[in-house]
Amino acid sequence: MLSIADIGLNSQEDYDRLESSLAQIDLVIALHDLVTRRGGWGEPGSDIDRLGLAMPPHPVPLDRTLPAAWSATRVSLEHIQRELRAALPPRRSLTPTALRRKHTIFPTVLQTVARRSLLASARCCYILGPDSHDERIENALDMLDQDARSQRRHYEAMDRFEVLSELRPTPELVKGQEAMRQSLLDRNKRVGDEVMLKKSAILIEEFLRKSGDGELPAKAIAEHFTWLFHVYSGVAHAWGWPWMAPRTDSAPGHFIADFSTTVSVGHIALRLVDQRSMAPTTQ
Repeated sequence: MLSIADIGLNSQEDYDRLESSLAQIDLVIALHDLVTRRGGWGEPGSDIDRLGLAMPPHPVPLDRTLPAAWSATRVSLEHIQRELRAALPPRRSLTPTALRRKHTIFPTVLQTVARRSLLASARCCYILGPDSHDERIENALDMLDQDARSQRRHYEAMDRFEVLSELRPTPELVKGQEAMRQSLLDRNKRVGDEVMLKKSAILIEEFLRKSGDGELPAKAIAEHFTWLFHVYSGVAHAWGWPWMAPRTDSAPGHFIADFSTTVSVGHIALRLVDQRSMAPTTQ
């Protein structure tokens, strides 16, 4: 198995790409801070505010799910940024073994954190990317349902506790949340992470085209998302197969290229959050 400190930093071009991604994270942080200064939620009359008002009673409300996603994007990327900046060797001393000598970072940890950022930022894009308010409502409900299913699995597991019984949810809590779930069963939709990532890729392609930031085929974005989702999930669950993946040149895959995509998606997500959180301007 390759060195735990191998992130594929083997050329000046790799160094340039990594530095560019680290600088882009500064933009993500700035956008997150800007949204936070607006009060942590959309301004009255903003798309996010209107979206929140359109949500039915739900076990996990939108003002929990959506800020959790955009905050996870910022925190995850900032964590990776700090680790890499602390470990990055001076350009003049760059050699293929420079990071191995420093030995202060563990890319498998960074990949696990990057996976969290990718899912969180894609979730923001899925909810906030559509131009249509009605489509944003449907996509938000998809994510709230997914959040609530995860919560329900947690409650069902805790409800069987005997020794740590204080962690069990109260019957009143379970009854109230189950009533809300039953009222939403007619949607009959189950959108998992893979479907969400594929649909987010289409929305990201449209966003890039409309904002004049170039064009990247949605299929290429979706396939890279799928690759990252599966390989990084394997890393996060401590399986051995990710190091057997084709074209694995570092830890596994080419971390710098994968990281660049993850950061770009995070930047797009926070740009959308910024835009959707602003109240419409009066003419």
